[in-house]
Amino acid sequence: MMEHNIRSAPYIILLWIVTCGIYGYIWIYETSTAIRDYTGDTKSLSPGLEVLLCLVTCGLYSLYWFYNLSQRMEACSAIAGLPPKDNSLIYLLLSVFGMSVVAAAIAQGELNRIWEHA
Repeated sequence: MMEHNIRSAPYIILLWIVTCGIYGYIWIYETSTAIRDYTGDTKSLSPGLEVLLCLVTCGLYSLYWFYNLSQRMEACSAIAGLPPKDNSLIYLLLSVFGMSVVAAAIAQGELNRIWEHA
């Protein structure tokens, strides 16, 4: 059985703010790695490349990443035997309006639910 990192939403928000957003890239890397390992998806981009694209595109790739995150989480839900939730639009809108930290906190709550049932 795989061990998954369950994090609290306030922890993510606090670190994101204290590090002026740098923790966001760490969170994206760790989340991408966890989802990729859990689903066994080898066709998606590597987590390191995803973070690099977020940096090189000045955050534009992160909009796509947050939108795609919900779809990748649906695959995790199916594996865990949970009903899927499509929050793609919510994550995208929050990211567009500069509230990626809120999208990350919501997503982490969903991931925690999935990891607890995995």
